[in-house]
Amino acid sequence: MPTTVEELGPCKRRLSIEIPAEKVKKAFDDAYRELGRQVRIPGFRPGHAPRRILVKRYGEDVVKDVRDRLVQQAIGEGLEEHDIDAVGHPHFEGDLPELDENAPYAFELTLEVKPEIQLPCVEEIEVTREIKQVGDDDIQEVIENLRKEHAEWLPVEDEEAACKDDIVIGKLALLDDDGEEVYSTDTAHAHVGFDDDLVGLPMEGLKDSLPGKKIGDTLEFRTRVPEDYPVSDLRDRDLAARFTINEVKRMVLPSEEELAVNMGEDDVESFRGRLRELLEQRMAEESNRVLKESIVDQLIEKTDFQLPEHVLASSTDSASRQMMVQKIYAGEIAQGDDLKEIQAGLTEEAAKRAERGLRAWYILEQIAKENEIEVTPSEMNAKINAMARASQRKPKEVVEEIRKDNRWGEIQAEIIEEKALDWLVEHVRVKDEAGEVDKEDEGSPTSTESEGNEA
Repeated sequence: MPTTVEELGPCKRRLSIEIPAEKVKKAFDDAYRELGRQVRIPGFRPGHAPRRILVKRYGEDVVKDVRDRLVQQAIGEGLEEHDIDAVGHPHFEGDLPELDENAPYAFELTLEVKPEIQLPCVEEIEVTREIKQVGDDDIQEVIENLRKEHAEWLPVEDEEAACKDDIVIGKLALLDDDGEEVYSTDTAHAHVGFDDDLVGLPMEGLKDSLPGKKIGDTLEFRTRVPEDYPVSDLRDRDLAARFTINEVKRMVLPSEEELAVNMGEDDVESFRGRLRELLEQRMAEESNRVLKESIVDQLIEKTDFQLPEHVLASSTDSASRQMMVQKIYAGEIAQGDDLKEIQAGLTEEAAKRAERGLRAWYILEQIAKENEIEVTPSEMNAKINAMARASQRKPKEVVEEIRKDNRWGEIQAEIIEEKALDWLVEHVRVKDEAGEVDKEDEGSPTSTESEGNEA
């Protein structure tokens, strides 16, 4: 099949393809033969309807189906013939021409290819491993956070005043200018010393007014109901607010001894020892992450190549959407905010993230290729088991989801990236903060291999 390739840039190619007439005709013959076996036409046995009737009834659909299959097959054969490593989707130059079943079919398309990368000498890269030592203050900070997580909120005595960090619960009544109650709830609550709103309504001065108040006390405010408030009858109204405290709850922290027992340890000493091990493991993981980032940063700086334009644009768009989702979940975007304006403001940062991510991936992929780093079945099983543990599901369920979403290539790419990074840590010059060469990285096993084979 005649195919020519024209280089339009470092990452762009034009393919001119011509499908021979005999191949086009055979594709039509096969299509109508299969169609005749499938459809039921009155007056004819299955598979015996004249082709002219099939053409009259289904001709347009057959032409489109045959053209699509021929084009996709021809593109695949052309890429294989010229050893082209394409990325993204092909772009056709204008509309595809009409397909005549008795003539050759010629068309052109442009596509992007992976960049050619000349790697620097990895052994000349030098990085410093930073390891933070776990101190008693670090352990105590974790303990205090855990005590808060396991705390109980208990009611205080009637005569006891509310203090900062307490929670007050009571009746909130909203009144119009005539003193008529237009809304009330008995479950309004506020965090003493922090909140300046009740049930989503601004109450100026609430934060400073609550400390020292007791059960039965009433506070009065003015509030302007937001235009997007869930209760439509209250929107955009200026109302009086009356809040009567019915309950005060205080956080009661468990002792360190109680916390240790709740966490499955015999005493505080063994609990602290366990926390130290966990913190040291976490800090070692963070140190390794930072180390790998430093190696990749140097490789990006020392490796110059052009990125595929459309792939970069698509990655930038994905990064921008991901950043938007993160802002929404973090509560940084309020109802009524202009989402298009916010997303436009993220474009520059999204472009930087996308470019770094693509450059890092192409470099790591090239490292894997040059050093014959591949994914083994045991490593794929280990990855699936890790994903199952993280999502608290069975490995079989994870496999079914990957198969359904066609994510096998993505999972393999993640493993290749991990193994290439581990290979780099073993081959660059790693020094500690004192300037001594770190011997721990010599011959260390890769993270994927250490997961084991559980699936």
